[in-house]
Amino acid sequence: MVDQELLWTLQSIAAVASTIGVIGTLTAAFIAVRSYINVNKRAEEAKKIEQETRDRELVTRQIQNFMQYYRSTERELRINREEILNQWSWTSLEDFWEKYGSDKHPDQFKKFYDITAFYEEIGLLVKEKQIDLRIIYAQNGPIVIRFWEKFESFFIDYRMRFEAPPKGMQNELFEDLYYVMKEIREDDKKALESRLYERKERRKALGLKPLPNCQ
Repeated sequence: MVDQELLWTLQSIAAVASTIGVIGTLTAAFIAVRSYINVNKRAEEAKKIEQETRDRELVTRQIQNFMQYYRSTERELRINREEILNQWSWTSLEDFWEKYGSDKHPDQFKKFYDITAFYEEIGLLVKEKQIDLRIIYAQNGPIVIRFWEKFESFFIDYRMRFEAPPKGMQNELFEDLYYVMKEIREDDKKALESRLYERKERRKALGLKPLPNCQ
């Protein structure tokens, strides 16, 4: 007859072995599922990175094309902009169209359209965070502010007259660009005092006489 204690021990070992087998199977299954998830996750991440790379390349090409266009038309835009800012005047929307509208004066209207379209393009780049704001401000900030403020009443009148609700889409990106440039200018004014002090100290270190605005 088999000793009862030995029988109990053998049964316990068998039970443990069975349990270990189940646990091992579950562990293997868990590892397989986890490995599958990780492989899929890595594949999705690689796909996402690839798509982001393609998107960046597309944006880069668009910016390059835009800058190429800007360089080819910069002189003409600058001349037309100065003419419009310094010489154009009107008293109402009707007066504007009578003097500069596309029906009677297509060449004049093209000057206006090209400049506003240019600022719309810059506004889009700023909105999509594809261009450095400080560079834009340094190159165009004061002119953007001046141009928008000169034509703001025209844009608003045009929206109210011709746009369907909700009104405000005409030159929307140009308007947003204007706000960004205004904000940067205000920040720049706040930082001017420290820059003036730095210049004063640099002139002193170089043995130069202080400038009147650096006193």
